[in-house]
Amino acid sequence: MLGRLGTSFPEVTSTFIKLMAQPEQSDVDDARSILERFVVLYDKTSPRCHVNEARLDLFAQKGRDMIHIPPTQGALFQQVKRAA
Repeated sequence: MLGRLGTSFPEVTSTFIKLMAQPEQSDVDDARSILERFVVLYDKTSPRCHVNEARLDLFAQKGRDMIHIPPTQGALFQQVKRAA
């Protein structure tokens, strides 16, 4: 299901399985940090654990002014709530 990332980050596999099986709001809240790290791991070089920090890093690499970057952590968890 998750390929190599699932084997190197086993917590994410169990988290997805738990969220697929009739999740409660508390399950979604408990999964926040794991889901956030999973999203950040798409940039394999990022040492960050939070979406907003990783987004700032990626945005700054392109020489853009950080004041214009939109927050993304809120959008991530809105999507998780909709999917769950």
